[in-house]
Amino acid sequence: METAFTSLGGRYANRDLILKALQIVSSKILNANKAELQIMCFAFTDDVICKSLYELARQHENLQVKILADWSQLSKQSASVVPFLATAGRPNLKVNLKLDFPYRKNPKSGSIEWNYLASHGMLHHKTMCLVMDDEPEILTFGSFNWSNRGGQAYENTVLLQKDNRTKGLIEAFESEFSAIWNDPQLSVSYAGALKLAKKAREIVRKDGNLKDPETLATLLGFEAKKNTEKQPGILSEGPIHKAFSGKGLFQERPQRGFGFPNNVEKINLLRPNGKRKPAPLTLNTLALEAIRLVPDGDEICVAMYAMSPRVPEFNALLQAARRGCRIKVLLDQKIGAGFANELARKSREEQLPIVVKATNRRMHQKYILAPSAGVVATGTANMTLDATLRHFDHRILFNGIEKITERFAEDFREIWDRIL
Repeated sequence: METAFTSLGGRYANRDLILKALQIVSSKILNANKAELQIMCFAFTDDVICKSLYELARQHENLQVKILADWSQLSKQSASVVPFLATAGRPNLKVNLKLDFPYRKNPKSGSIEWNYLASHGMLHHKTMCLVMDDEPEILTFGSFNWSNRGGQAYENTVLLQKDNRTKGLIEAFESEFSAIWNDPQLSVSYAGALKLAKKAREIVRKDGNLKDPETLATLLGFEAKKNTEKQPGILSEGPIHKAFSGKGLFQERPQRGFGFPNNVEKINLLRPNGKRKPAPLTLNTLALEAIRLVPDGDEICVAMYAMSPRVPEFNALLQAARRGCRIKVLLDQKIGAGFANELARKSREEQLPIVVKATNRRMHQKYILAPSAGVVATGTANMTLDATLRHFDHRILFNGIEKITERFAEDFREIWDRIL
């Protein structure tokens, strides 16, 4: 297990760990009959990683590189390297885009523009998984987008290789990737995405509604297929738990990811009364478990890019403060100002042990940490409704894994002490 943090290793620390992971991949697959590198990315603009990835594909014909990218990587305004990789002409390098049509007509100019609120949900995962001879072996994940901007922000990356503790986690990400990649209702090839984007923009130009199921079916050339098969829930066990979120174009409600068993997993959730009861394993319940695991009076540290008082985690943090837990919150000054004010108000009203600091440097991390309790919950999900209801996101809970707790604690202390 290796970690990288901007605060501890500088602006290239996260990139360097990704490059190291690619070197490990190159070494591991030398004797493999077949290998597949599964990448999910929201933003990919880093030329150095791009060149290394291309060279990896060029040097290893037994390796299939598959990149699943957010729809925004199609934008002409983006500095994304995804178009280059998609059109590089290498038969073992393929790109799919998560289906989305985030377009609206500007009421003044009539031009068609990308719009966050029009999006069906972003592919927010930032992961790389090596599958070798059908066995998932390596996983990288974290808050770090493979971008130049990512190097300027407070970010993290974690590199795991398969062992008895991490096997289930790595398999979960292989399952999630494969489910999205192979479902035509969730993703499409790069060439197909270009054609669909052009058609979608024309529909919006004519005042069509891209949230309408019939319009979507006409655009895509097929109607939604509903999965009516119900599968029994599976209880997540062990020191590592993982939760996923996502909402397809035709879905009315989000679901707990798309791979199996991600979409049916449950957690034996610790309740406020101290008892446990099984509950669906979601971004929210995983965060509630992380917060409630912390004993009365212990310290809880939160580093979060975006937070909302409308999610269950907010009340869970207040409940923890009411039982004496000392809450420290690091927020991005630009994005988190409103939430910081709300949390400060609650703290004053109830005289709660909550301290909030905001960073001038972009705070893009998304983790909950309890150093004494050995709890870390991290991933790509912000504490927002959009993370739960729209985006393809994940959150991972590590309980009692000393090395990862120590590294996240070191990162938090470093950033906290920099802010007066």
